[in-house]
Amino acid sequence: MIAKIRKKIKRRRINIFFSVFFGILIFAAISFLIVSNWRIHQKKAELYSTIETLKQEIQNLEKEKQGLEVGVELTSNNESLERKLREQGYKKPGEEVVVIKKEKEEQVSSGEKQSFLKKFLEKFKRD
Repeated sequence: MIAKIRKKIKRRRINIFFSVFFGILIFAAISFLIVSNWRIHQKKAELYSTIETLKQEIQNLEKEKQGLEVGVELTSNNESLERKLREQGYKKPGEEVVVIKKEKEEQVSSGEKQSFLKKFLEKFKRD
């Protein structure tokens, strides 16, 4: 009878040990899944914000593309191309280029175009 009681106690201890072991194992598995789910959620939120940023960038680039296409259309006609080339100094065959130079400005008297600092220093030098 004592042997049966000891066997029952031993079985209870083994049952309790396995119950606790499986409980800890299940808790660890659930904790791992919760942490993994949380990390996936964070990564997903980060990717959504990146997607929104990229959508904004795409819209900006589309606007820039449209502006450049308008510029290409404007510069593709011959008149605008000829005007730009003439501004750079090119000429058509048989034409003469006339350059008008500005005359040098007369030396302005010392008091008219001096900076404030120079005027200030001159006042103290005279005294």
